[in-house]
Amino acid sequence: MRIVIAGAGEVGYNLAKVLCDHHDVYVIDIDEDKVENMKNLNVSAIRGNSASVDVLKSVEILIPRGDRVIKRGGRILVFATWDCIEDLEDVFE
Repeated sequence: MRIVIAGAGEVGYNLAKVLCDHHDVYVIDIDEDKVENMKNLNVSAIRGNSASVDVLKSVEILIPRGDRVIKRGGRILVFATWDCIEDLEDVFE
């Protein structure tokens, strides 16, 4: 399963650590140090805003289709730390 974690702080790091051996895990954070800290785990760590359409395209949650962007179907699980939830609500409405 593809799992996207918005936020690479203590909660995001530990969640990624538990899930990365059995799932395709992506972690997104705007803090370069936190992204760098993820490099010792088997995850794809991305520096960026987790509510950015371009960032969500890069992890294939949102897929461009012509002149619009659609939400990817299939098995994707998104975890968001408290700071990211409000921004992500706008994206997934």
